[in-house]
Amino acid sequence: MVKKIYLEEICDRENLKSFLSRFRRLTGLNCVPFNERGEVVIGKIEDVFKGMPDASEFVQYPTSELIERPDGSQVRLMKLEYRGHLYGAVLIGPLLFPESKYKGRARLPVMTTDQIDAAVESVESFFIQMIDLAAEKESLARKEKILSVLEEASNIMNSSLEFQNLLEFLMDIAIEITGATCGALLLRKESKNYLEVAVARGKYPQEVKKIRVPFGEGITGWVASNKEALNVPNVLLEPRYIETPETIYSEMAVPLLVGDNLIGVVAVDSSELNAFSKDDVLSLSTLASMVTKVLENARLLANSNQKLKELSRVFVISESLSARTLDRAGYCNILKEVCNALDCGAASLMLYNTDKEELLMHAFSGLPEELDSLSVPNGKGYHGWVSTQHRVLLIQDIQRDNTIQKCNFLDHFARAALIVPLQASDNRFIGTLSIYHKDEADPISDSDQDLLNTIGRILTSHFENERLFNDSKRKLDYLSTLYKVGSSVSKTLNISKLFDTILQQVQEVMDVENCSLMAYDPLNELLSLDAAIGLPSNMVGQIQVKVGEGIAGWVAQNRKPVLLKDVSKDIRFANHHGRMDYKTRSVLSVPIMHNNELLGVLNVNNKRSGDAFFEDDQNLLLGISGQISQAIANASLHEKTDMQVAELSLIQELGKAVNSSLDLDSVLNYFIDMTTRITDSDRATLMLYDDITKELYVEVSRGFDDPEVLDVRLKLGEGVAGRAAQLQRPLKIENTGKSADYKELPNIKRKTDLTLISAPLINKDNLVGVINCERVLSKKGPFTPENLDLLETLGSQASIAIENARLYHNLLNVYLETIRSLAAAIDAKDSYTHGHSRRVTDLSVGIALEMGLARSEVDTIRHASLLHDVGKIGISEQILLKPGRLTDDEFETIKSHPHIGAGILNSIEFLKNVCEIIKHHHERFDGKGYPSGLANASIPLGSRIICVADSFDAITSCRPYRKPLTFDEATDEVKRCAGSQFDPLVVEAFIKLRTSKYCPIWFKGDTLDQEIADEFPLQL
Repeated sequence: MVKKIYLEEICDRENLKSFLSRFRRLTGLNCVPFNERGEVVIGKIEDVFKGMPDASEFVQYPTSELIERPDGSQVRLMKLEYRGHLYGAVLIGPLLFPESKYKGRARLPVMTTDQIDAAVESVESFFIQMIDLAAEKESLARKEKILSVLEEASNIMNSSLEFQNLLEFLMDIAIEITGATCGALLLRKESKNYLEVAVARGKYPQEVKKIRVPFGEGITGWVASNKEALNVPNVLLEPRYIETPETIYSEMAVPLLVGDNLIGVVAVDSSELNAFSKDDVLSLSTLASMVTKVLENARLLANSNQKLKELSRVFVISESLSARTLDRAGYCNILKEVCNALDCGAASLMLYNTDKEELLMHAFSGLPEELDSLSVPNGKGYHGWVSTQHRVLLIQDIQRDNTIQKCNFLDHFARAALIVPLQASDNRFIGTLSIYHKDEADPISDSDQDLLNTIGRILTSHFENERLFNDSKRKLDYLSTLYKVGSSVSKTLNISKLFDTILQQVQEVMDVENCSLMAYDPLNELLSLDAAIGLPSNMVGQIQVKVGEGIAGWVAQNRKPVLLKDVSKDIRFANHHGRMDYKTRSVLSVPIMHNNELLGVLNVNNKRSGDAFFEDDQNLLLGISGQISQAIANASLHEKTDMQVAELSLIQELGKAVNSSLDLDSVLNYFIDMTTRITDSDRATLMLYDDITKELYVEVSRGFDDPEVLDVRLKLGEGVAGRAAQLQRPLKIENTGKSADYKELPNIKRKTDLTLISAPLINKDNLVGVINCERVLSKKGPFTPENLDLLETLGSQASIAIENARLYHNLLNVYLETIRSLAAAIDAKDSYTHGHSRRVTDLSVGIALEMGLARSEVDTIRHASLLHDVGKIGISEQILLKPGRLTDDEFETIKSHPHIGAGILNSIEFLKNVCEIIKHHHERFDGKGYPSGLANASIPLGSRIICVADSFDAITSCRPYRKPLTFDEATDEVKRCAGSQFDPLVVEAFIKLRTSKYCPIWFKGDTLDQEIADEFPLQL
């Protein structure tokens, strides 16, 4: 550096005084020198110019300016300017010119212009000699110092200095030998075309260290690009100059070369103009050539050591990450290693939550504990920017950075930050790895960035391996679950138990808070909660959702699965998730389908981990829904098979029952009961066809509270039953409320819509009747085609039995008419017994009904009582009509009529069951009767009933040998004989008969009135 030498430094004061003294003696002139600051070096200014203004103003005057004093004398100003450097000025005088108009008193030298110039030249020559001499001494001293410094530098560089210390030493030497104000040593990054500041000296070293200089830009960039030294005496006039925080006017830079390879540039600066000379350039270049090889070797060694340390740190981190799973503390320890490796104050690891689209703090080191739950929305702040751009972000000065808007503590607390994205090979963003400098440390370098990228890749591999392992484990669990579900499906047909088992397996493998299965009701288009795990038990069977409503309703309507990572962000369902007693965050619902038919919906809500559902979860649930649909189909098939077996069994049972009976009422009642049960009907009617009126009329019904249903008559083609009869084929009405064929009878009102099936009863192409079944539509939905086929099958079988029973009933009526005629003929033989058989029959039937006997037993007693005296046909009329008392022989003859009657009727097949009753109707309860002397229960019940009726009618009828008793007298007589002649139980029923609904009209009086009795003919 060209050192600035002041005027007082170039001359010895004694020599200067001696020169000024000689000059005065020779010229008579005073000479007062000033330095460049306007300070007098020797002498007094008053000796030359009294009242002289501030001498610093001399720089404003031209060289060799004459200044006139107030008294008319002159003073000569001579500036001491040499080689572009102003050292000061010299005032010479006072003096007079020949033409001067001097007003003073003192004697002053008079001089011509040439004399003055000669005097000035001598003064100037003296000072130039002094300046050159001083400069030469300074140069020799500086060269000596440089040689000394270079020698010292050579010795030091040959020692084992670390690379950074060597850089620091080199910078200090460069400053020292050039006399620079500040400077910087810049190194080239390997294979990069820019320079980074490695060492800086000056007022703002940290600010300077942030500067990165591309090749060709600025003074140092030009030197790096051209590999030549450059000295710029005035940077203000240099267009290549790039402004720095330091205030400088001169700059010199030399390249650091190893062979032809540039390793860096050393630059020195000065706050003065023209600060550096060629010698300075040579000295700095010499220093650079001396240190470059050593510097390169030290750099390589330092890089190797650094790489070794980094590899060691990376190995430790990699070893830590080799564990299958790490807890939060484990990741925090890894971040401590990151801080040690990169010499930073803090580090953080944030993972990206794709569902919430935000970064979540996973682990950190050197940060406040309050950041444990920090979340950063996508695109917000520095970290959010990295999560959207997927690029490395380096901020060397956060406080001055305005490129990205800050949003949280992490964006403010540090001075510098480096944020590296963690990104998988498929470009899937995983999270961020960040380091922070909290104080005025060295800026974050490229090597720091390379190392953090390496650690980031290791972390990415770790998380990817963990994800793949978890995916594999989850898929294995899923396959295991599907196997278990399939095994459960194959082992049971109990749907309710199976559903609970499946839901437990789903909850276990998917680790969800709750799961549920909703069954589809196609009739009402509703989903009902049939099974659930993790929900309140009182919700099962109570919750119903309309198709199209809410998430499950949407799935049912569209037959598509729904995967919602965040329900609140889906406009379709955001208003529905709060209806139940739990908070729904993430939802997965899939339809349960079988042969393109919807069976229900399977739902899972909220993973316990807080994570959202993803595609693998959906695939698992779809697989399980397929298993469930198969289970439902199997159970349905089994149920259908069981039902078909039951139906066939019932059909067989019905066939046996109706074909084993020829009683029409029994056949009709059994048939309608069986039909109602098989078809699960609420109501049923069996209508028979009247060939005469051509109408259908209700013969029997079930489930109707209104008895007026028995008054219903329909013409062929009228209503559903009439159309079924007319068309002679079964008909089905799914919904009576929507069918034009359904005719609502005015006297039979329905409050709800019904489903109806009607089947004609056809026998040999002849219409027998119609069977109708109906039920409330909402109960089990409409009747199925299978129900209709079953009803047709039952009807075809029943029609034969009904027709046979009707034919038998008609034949039986013919027989009974014959019997009635026979009984009338018997009664006609004796005027006193006229109507006796009829009255005995009325009383016997009434007693039997009052005792609650079955209809078949009542019919048998009816026939037996009507024919109880048929044996009298074999008794002589002389005995029967004898007006007086009978002899013992005659009475024995009369006593044979029960035996004779039984013998007569025994040859008639359908009356064989009455023979024993007729044979023993004169037996006594105490065993003293005839013909067999039976007693108590040995006597047929019918015989015991007829015995009471026959005796009562006998004692209340008029006889030639006695008068009749009144009903009350006869009743008392019957009571008296209870337990001896009569069965007490029969007597008890007989006593109740007069007030019973079964009492004959003629029996309601006090005495027998033949005319009244004749008005009520016997009903067979």
